[in-house]
Amino acid sequence: MYFIKLCSQIKLKVCGLGRGCHQDSATQKFAAQLLFARNMKRIRLEKKLTHENVAEGAGLHPNYISSVERGERNLSIANIERIACALGVSMPELLSPTLI
Repeated sequence: MYFIKLCSQIKLKVCGLGRGCHQDSATQKFAAQLLFARNMKRIRLEKKLTHENVAEGAGLHPNYISSVERGERNLSIANIERIACALGVSMPELLSPTLI
């Protein structure tokens, strides 16, 4: 089993992928969604990109990119790959809990 330990900033503890993933019951968001959102925003800001820049590079709508960054979307693998390419990073980098 692969476990992702999240920072206390997100206020989620551990997600065991494949069985009983931790879900924030108040918002219905999974830990992986919030981790992806946090990393995506951090990388986008580090590279001084706008939502529009990322959206254009990924072939997605800017509103979609914004909602992904807020952790409101359950992304497909294809869209994770498109966003990673637009940001110039690997897909695992967007889900890595060690990059802060």
